[in-house]
Amino acid sequence: MPRPSCSLLACVALAACGDSLTLPSQAMPGAVTVVRGDAQVGTVGEPLADSVVVRVLDLEDRPLAGQPVAFVPLPDDALASPDTVLTDAAGRAAARWVLGTAAGEQRLEARIESPVASGGLVATVTASARAGPPEVFIEAGGQDQSAVPGTALPQPLVVRVEDRYGNPVEGTQVNWAVTRGGGFVSEPRTVTDAAGLTSVRWTLGVFGRRQTVEAALEADPGRTVTFTATARPYP
Repeated sequence: MPRPSCSLLACVALAACGDSLTLPSQAMPGAVTVVRGDAQVGTVGEPLADSVVVRVLDLEDRPLAGQPVAFVPLPDDALASPDTVLTDAAGRAAARWVLGTAAGEQRLEARIESPVASGGLVATVTASARAGPPEVFIEAGGQDQSAVPGTALPQPLVVRVEDRYGNPVEGTQVNWAVTRGGGFVSEPRTVTDAAGLTSVRWTLGVFGRRQTVEAALEADPGRTVTFTATARPYP
């Protein structure tokens, strides 16, 4: 019987004519790169404005279609939608990224299984997650102090502003007012710092033993914190 030609043996997994069968290199992913969506800024718990887009190339730097790409956000409470995408004819895959709830830098990895790379291929994008709007307004120091009338309390009055996830909110204005006792505060309004904190010094008045100061959010005056101090007798 005549020996089959090499062209026929190339269609099956057999050795022929001294050569071994190899898969076409373009069928294997060789690289994954970020096309769009890196270095965005967004709000915790919210989707970023732009999709994350990556491109997959084969070993000959040609677009690879039909390749599964897994989008894995870090931290775990973030979300990629969809989380797995097949590349299109241009080798591209895209997903929307919903940020996690912790303010600061976050990461999203586009992962591809590949026999040419141990652990697969990975492309990483980052985003800066800023705090959400003020949701929590609390006392953070200076409550229940005492001093003689007409003198400043030893510690400042401190409040903290947080978003719904407990992240500090910077740049929030707080208004301060003495509501009992006739004393005064060092500033009528202050602004929170990067830690979500702001403070004033309180000098007690001469009217009454129990004296109070109220702090209120400028954007939401109904949210207040009341500080109480005791005017003790002169020595």
